[in-house]
Amino acid sequence: MRYQEEISFLEIVEDKEETEMNSREKWTDAQIKELVEQHLGIPQEYLDYLKEIGTGSFRECQFVVHGALETIEDLTGYDLYDLEDKKFLVFGENYSGDFSGFLIEEEWKVAEFWHDREELQICGQTFHQYIREQMLMDEDTRIK
Repeated sequence: MRYQEEISFLEIVEDKEETEMNSREKWTDAQIKELVEQHLGIPQEYLDYLKEIGTGSFRECQFVVHGALETIEDLTGYDLYDLEDKKFLVFGENYSGDFSGFLIEEEWKVAEFWHDREELQICGQTFHQYIREQMLMDEDTRIK
């Protein structure tokens, strides 16, 4: 399993009484297959995350991961932002109006859209590295 360390970390740091704010649903093989058919080239790290950890929020609503990859317009119902024709599909958000997603025409690079600056920024991380950062883990975090 790719995300065993992250699963163990969340089991330790999350408040077990906060079942709504730490609610996740693991995806089935059928759901994963359908997503792959819709989005050729989707990173395996993201698919493994959906299967092993699942969609939903973690760390008391620090971040939420979506299963459906959608545009900001599809998620919000509004065409508010000019993304200069970038194909940006959202996989999550930080509960402050900022979106995280993939630039699918740029080798599925992880990027963030900051709503207050209306700016899209490439993160320079893999999905796995990025999601660890959102969990407030770093390379020195070790489960003992």
